[in-house]
Amino acid sequence: QPRTVLTADPKAELDRLFGFYVERGFAQHQEYQETIMTRRLRCVFAAKKITDLTEHTFFNDFCQVHFPFVRQMGDRYVRAIHPLDLDKAETPKIVEHTDHWKTRLQRLRDVQEHPEQVLLVVRNPAEGKRLDVTEQMCKELEQTGAILLPQDDQTGIVNFAQVA
Repeated sequence: QPRTVLTADPKAELDRLFGFYVERGFAQHQEYQETIMTRRLRCVFAAKKITDLTEHTFFNDFCQVHFPFVRQMGDRYVRAIHPLDLDKAETPKIVEHTDHWKTRLQRLRDVQEHPEQVLLVVRNPAEGKRLDVTEQMCKELEQTGAILLPQDDQTGIVNFAQVA
């Protein structure tokens, strides 16, 4: 709906509105980027005719972890895939998000029915200090037993999703 706004600095307000509505500034939030990554993975899996992956949430009293792609064989959950956006503007945000997932994956082992293997599809920063921090944090995530692949490794992602 059209609206009006009262502002002391019309140019700054116009720049803010342009950034939000035209440049889609809201799309930089972590949750939104991971949603975009999930949609892309759905398209990749559909193109490769991988249709037997389902969404599932694993939980107990201490953790709750939702995976958009889970392969189940009988009563076993053999594979789980989740996108992980580590392309953050500041290195502490990269560390915080990684630590959050590290804790989730460690607690997930205590859930009675948990996935045997977890793949995190990672969106990395392009270069510089943020990339260095991301690489270090990914090493720590791998210590939890998770497999990490960059989002552009379509072959590796598809192979993980297909093989049971």
